[in-house]
Parts: sequence; structure tokens; C-alpha cells
Amino acid sequence: MYRNNFLKTVLLITVFLLSFVLVACESKETSEESKSHDHSHSVAESGEAIDAHTLGHVFHAMGVPREVQSKLVKDVKVMYFDVNNGTLSKVDSMTNAKIAVYVCGNAYVGEAPISISGSKVNDSYVFVGLGSGFKKIMDMNFHGVKNDPAREFIKAFKGIDIIDGKLNVTVDKNDEDTKTILSTINFIIGSVEKAAMLMN
Repeated sequence: MYRNNFLKTVLLITVFLLSFVLVACESKETSEESKSHDHSHSVAESGEAIDAHTLGHVFHAMGVPREVQSKLVKDVKVMYFDVNNGTLSKVDSMTNAKIAVYVCGNAYVGEAPISISGSKVNDSYVFVGLGSGFKKIMDMNFHGVKNDPAREFIKAFKGIDIIDGKLNVTVDKNDEDTKTILSTINFIIGSVEKAAMLMN
């Protein structure tokens, strides 16, 4: 009888310890995952290698599957531009730029700073992917923006046609975030098309 109780006790303790270890492992994975979302966006100088985190945003905007991304890393080129009165001039880094333009094959991605609810001061960007001919949005995503409605809003633009060099989308005139997002996307579309001529 004592032996049965002893075995039950040992079994219960073992189950408890295993449960504790599993919970600890899950919580470690969750915290590491959240750290990866908070990764700071490093700013490369012209000609420097683009960091892996930024490349992830670029490939996402291009619609490149994860399993293919590693093969294309060396093919991605970037240039930084200041923009004054619609005229682009090349600068050395994103620190002095209003837009970064990445190119890989026939796909382009424009990256510009954005300031909306839930964005980090001086570290929030939107990446917009454009196919050759600049007639369609491939995909887009944010860096440094914790705003679920904004993230849902930009999902609607995947695959949408660009007409006359911009997105002709009606948004709520009282919603400052969606107005800012739309104007930033249209700024990127126009700037990337001009930048492509300077990059070729």
C-alpha cells in the first residue's frame, strides 16, 4: 500500500515538473519571438550590406517566399533619396533620406518613415512592394508600428492596381491614420518610379 502511494507521489511530481519545464520553454519562445518583432531597424550606408531584419521586410513587400529569400540576398540593391518639391537627389544613408528604394530583378520596394498611432518615434517605416511597370502593389508591411487596425488596413492593398501613379482609394476623412498611410503609400509609389530611372 505504501509502495503504491509512493509511486503515485513520484508520478505526480514527475508530471508537475514536466509541465513546469514545458511552460518555461513556451514562455521563453514567446519572449524571444516578441523580441524579434521589436528588432531595431538598422540604417545601412550606401554600398553596405543590408541587415537581415530589413531584408525580411523587403522580401515580404516583394512577396518572396521565405524558402527562396536566402538565394536572393546578394541580388538586392538599395539607394537612398532625399525628396524636395518632387525632385529626388541621392544621399548616403536613410538617416538623411526621405525614402529608401530596394531593387531585386524587376521588383522594387520603397521604404519611408511613417508616424501614426502606435508607431515608434524615429523608428517606424512602411515598406511598399511594386512590380515592374509600377502598375500593381505586390504587398506591404510596417516596421515599428503596433497598431492592429493599421496593419489590417494595409492588407487590403495587396495586389491592388495603381492608376495614374497612385492608389485611388477613398478613406474616412476623419481617420488621420488611414489618411497618413494612404498619402505615404502614394508618396512611395511616385518616388520609386522616379528613383528607378536614376538607378538604371
